[in-house]
Amino acid sequence: MNDAAHARDWIASVSARPGGTWQDHGDLILVGDQVFIGDPTWGSDHHIENPIPALAPHLRVWALRDDQGDNLAIWLENTGAQPFRSGQQIEFGIDAAMFAPGTLAAGQALVDLGERHKDQGIGDSFDWLCAQPVYAHRQTGWLTIPPGDHAMFLATTHADGGFAATWLMDSDGALSGILIDIRGSHQDGMFIDQLLPPPERNPHVHL
Repeated sequence: MNDAAHARDWIASVSARPGGTWQDHGDLILVGDQVFIGDPTWGSDHHIENPIPALAPHLRVWALRDDQGDNLAIWLENTGAQPFRSGQQIEFGIDAAMFAPGTLAAGQALVDLGERHKDQGIGDSFDWLCAQPVYAHRQTGWLTIPPGDHAMFLATTHADGGFAATWLMDSDGALSGILIDIRGSHQDGMFIDQLLPPPERNPHVHL
């Protein structure tokens, strides 16, 4: 078995949703060491208010989808080794049934686009998003922000509410990947990261 498939096999097994299959969406190349994960549809800089170190120079983007084509989870893969414990976490809310991971440069590019459109009297970044096919048709895929080539990955959830992106660490303490669990386990609805031991606490750091 490919070592990088261990985490995906485990996530799909624990999810136990009918027809769950993985789709590969390519690499998220990180410029710098931080990533944002949040709702980019607010027409502001809300999605990039709390960036966090990604612990990897690039992440492979995978979507676990059910037999109806709905997203069950998004997995941003680093080593892809069997997860051993959970790590740091970003909590975020969405109100357009969609979220995005991306680089800070891409997140800022969307903010800048919104400001330009406001100055020109043609709406804001949300109005621009609404006109993009990947958003308008509630698809899952890459969205390039003009005028450059910065891109973020849009993922549908088919529901609003609170979500979390959790760093899952392997037995060597390296980042296996970042999990955004959308639907939880089929058996009990528990979010998959909660099945792992919590982060180790440093006794010299007050959390």
